Parts: sequence; C-alpha cells; structure tokens
Amino acid sequence: DATAFRVAEDGTCADVHDNAFVLPEDARVTIPHPLRFDLAPWGEVFADYELLQPFEQLARPVYPLTDDERGATRLARFSGKTVDFRRIMGMTSRGWELGEKEDGGFRRQVMLMTPDGKHVMAFFSPGIRVIAPEEFAEQDFRDVIVLSGRHSGTTIPFGDLDPAVASEVIADLTRLTS
Repeated sequence: DATAFRVAEDGTCADVHDNAFVLPEDARVTIPHPLRFDLAPWGEVFADYELLQPFEQLARPVYPLTDDERGATRLARFSGKTVDFRRIMGMTSRGWELGEKEDGGFRRQVMLMTPDGKHVMAFFSPGIRVIAPEEFAEQDFRDVIVLSGRHSGTTIPFGDLDPAVASEVIADLTRLTS
C-alpha cells in the first residue's frame, strides 16, 4: 500500500497530516503523478510550510482522455498537425523509439513501451529518411494507436492505458505538435 510523504525540516518523514512516517527498509520510493493522489491536502502542506518544488509535481499539467477517446482505438486529436522531423527525433530523449526502417529507408512512427508492456505507436508521413532526414523536414502527424504487446498484438482502446500513462503520452504528443 503506497503512502505519500515528504521529508520534514529535521530530515524525518511526515505524512500529509504531519504525522511521523517511518520509511520501511524495503520501500520503493517514487514520485507520484497528480492523477494518483489527492492534490488538495498536499497543496495546503506545501503552502503552509512555504515549500518550493524543485520541479513541477503538484501543479504538473494533466491530460485526461475524453469519454470518446477512452473507448477509441485511435487517438485522433493530433491528426493533421505538421511537425518538423527534428522534434520527432527529439522524442527519443523522452523514452520514445523511432520505428523500423521501411521501403526507401523511411521511418514513419515513434513508439513508446508503457510500464505494463503496452505499445503506443504514433504515425507520421511521408516519413524521416535515414540518409537525408532534412529532405522531408515537415511531417504530417497521422494517428496514434495502442497495441497489447510490442510491435504486435491486438489494437486496444486508449482507456486500457493507466490514466497517468495516458496523460504523459498526451503531454509528450502535445509538446511535439505545438
């Protein structure tokens, strides 16, 4: 069972109610996504103690799926946007991988494996030519799908993604296409 805590001024751990919290020796500490815990009480703690966050966490933007998107097997909100190939290649710094080379040496997708083994694929055209990527600098963003496994499997609805993972995928694609 996960417990949210902060490191108090004296170096001990405290929960949202300022009760002492002893971190178990075998604990795995992660940074919670705003969709996974109640933000309001923690916002009050941070305000009361005038704590500054070293990076966006409590106020981190979240991108929930719409009702229609949860049931859809294709995410169309980015379709038709034009993207410079360098921005697509920059997705690799966020954990995405360029797709395999296709006919003519083109790569036409970026892919992301989710922590639970699902495979998000975003497609664009005409594709990035490996030997001369600037030849087709502008790429038309097509659509996004989720597969139940790497490079294969069944196309599944976006609602099958963990909500925090879906939010981060949409955040990455929003940065890419804006």
